[in-house]
Amino acid sequence: MSRLRNLLGCALLGASLCVSPSAHANPTPPSATLPLPEVLRLYRENEAKKDGKEAAAPMAASVGKLELVGRLLDGAVDVQAHVELSVLAADGWVTVKLVKKDPAMRISRLPTVEHGVFAVVDGYLCFLTNKAATYAFDVSFLTTAQIVGARRRAEISYPAAALSVLKLRFDAHLFSLQTGDRIEEGDGFTLYPQGNRFELLWERSGSDRGPQKQVARRPPIEPVITAAHASVVSTLEGRRLLRVLYTMQLEGTRPVEFSLPPRQTLEKVFLNGASIPFRIEKGLLAVQVSPARAGDESARVELVLSEAQGGYALSGRLDYAFPTASWNINDLYVTLNLPPVFNYQWEGGSLAPREAFSDAEYTQRIPTPGKRIFLHQQLLAGAAAVRIAYTVDLSGRYYSGRASSEPRAELLPESRLTPSEPAASPRAP
Repeated sequence: MSRLRNLLGCALLGASLCVSPSAHANPTPPSATLPLPEVLRLYRENEAKKDGKEAAAPMAASVGKLELVGRLLDGAVDVQAHVELSVLAADGWVTVKLVKKDPAMRISRLPTVEHGVFAVVDGYLCFLTNKAATYAFDVSFLTTAQIVGARRRAEISYPAAALSVLKLRFDAHLFSLQTGDRIEEGDGFTLYPQGNRFELLWERSGSDRGPQKQVARRPPIEPVITAAHASVVSTLEGRRLLRVLYTMQLEGTRPVEFSLPPRQTLEKVFLNGASIPFRIEKGLLAVQVSPARAGDESARVELVLSEAQGGYALSGRLDYAFPTASWNINDLYVTLNLPPVFNYQWEGGSLAPREAFSDAEYTQRIPTPGKRIFLHQQLLAGAAAVRIAYTVDLSGRYYSGRASSEPRAELLPESRLTPSEPAASPRAP
């Protein structure tokens, strides 16, 4: 029996010595088989842990700047507000309160903001968006004053803003400001809020207030066109539609004349946003201009014109002329909207190419398709003109690949000109 036991032990020892060393060095790793629902559940839990590591925004949105520019009128305050706000997190729609909309406030102008809309919610003018970003825009409103005798009182309230300030202007010969906490700066005053509100107190000056110290009256403001914006739309059929908006500074009612280019036809005239009748005599249009509101010094005149240009060739030149005003113009901004099937090159004229600028808010609204060219001129006392050379655009997929197909040019979103090399001659397709 002992002999059998010894033989069995020797056999086991020999078998263990014959095992390959690699079997001990690389053992098979452990594994397990899980159902697909269990694998998906573990994956979701892992992703949720990763998302939870990102810090949440402390608030959904915040108004950084609320800069108000106001002008005192006889019974109201005309205010333009510049707003800068940041939407930090947009899990759905976010509502940002701007200013309190009480019965005394009337909204006069709202801009168009990409990814956002305006609405009155719970007594506040609000900005609504579903996209986290930084936004900057201007809104205008009129706040009616409470009148007691010669005294006027108005209030502007807002929920919150990191920086808020009100710069106030008024005619010192018509009104006297009674608000105590103010800082005089140039031709106006700067006010800071008290408890997220601006309280305005002013009085209408009268002739029966007894003897007063005589104040030297300043000379009247020389009428001037502070800025003019022109938008031209040229169609492939050879028709041009032209809008020219003049922003003016003046006192009282003043006449202004516009000399129209010979080939242009005047379609409409707007004064402060309202259509007015007009008459042209010997190529001149005369308009009696007055501010939109009493005590104000700004007015707007808009002309809508049309012109038969003629058709396009494979290459050529386009000459553009604009009405001449009897008042000096500080800045003229022109946007040409041209057919996208051509390339364009600035050749000359008083207007020069410049970087893109924002569109003006015209009363007459029309589509503005095609390639856009931006031009600018300063300190105008006469006519403004520009010449643009064009050649057919052969870049991109000009042919569709079939011999009988019509040529088509690729649409480029925007054209920017530089007065460099002359226009290239067209290449034969």
